[in-house]
Amino acid sequence: MWKRLPLKTNWRMIYMMVAGKVLASVALAGSVAVGALVFTGSETIESVKSQLSKYSDMISNYENNESNLLSKITSVKTNASAAITKANDTITNKTGEITKLGADKKKLEDQVKYLNECLVDLKEKAAKLTEDLKTTQTNLDAKTAELAAVKAELAKTQTDLASTKTELANTNEKLAKTETELATAKATIAELTGDKQDLQKENSRLEGEITKANSEVEVLKTKAAEAEAKVANKAPLTKEETDAVDTEVPEVVDGAPK
Repeated sequence: MWKRLPLKTNWRMIYMMVAGKVLASVALAGSVAVGALVFTGSETIESVKSQLSKYSDMISNYENNESNLLSKITSVKTNASAAITKANDTITNKTGEITKLGADKKKLEDQVKYLNECLVDLKEKAAKLTEDLKTTQTNLDAKTAELAAVKAELAKTQTDLASTKTELANTNEKLAKTETELATAKATIAELTGDKQDLQKENSRLEGEITKANSEVEVLKTKAAEAEAKVANKAPLTKEETDAVDTEVPEVVDGAPK
């Protein structure tokens, strides 16, 4: 792995150092080859050239990456500063919110305490209401039985009422008939009353006539008494005396007596 190098590294100096070492190695190899009259460093030189080209590209990339890294560090610092400022503002706001939430928490805790007290009170009331409910249920059962009895009595009363209505209708019919008969009777009574008055008048007249007749009878009695006194010593003719009476008369001749 590559060891991380510090920022602002002098890549050209490093390149020159590497190049110097490579050339020294080439020179050493060349001196050995000259002493033997044989040069065998061509491959080494080519390899070194390749490595130098590679290192040169790497150094160029490192410089580009260093510039990009510095730019990113600046951008990150700017963004970090803004984020820190925003975070500080957020912390300030959150601190205020935490303070407010603490007050709200205290308020809610007090409310919970109050509600717990209310809950205890409500439980006691619920227990009392449960007992009251049992008593009320007992009373309700009694009232239900009483209501059933009243309903049965009501049904009987309704039946009796229907029967009574029927009897009333019949009675009304009879009453209407009786009233008609009564009206007829009253008319008859009125008529008879008129007849009675006429009869009373006639009776009065007859009584007058009877009184008059009685008076005349008294007169006749007196006259009869007188007549009886006159004929008291006189007897009627007997048959023999009657037969002895001469009843012959002269005959009529030619319209003149003889």
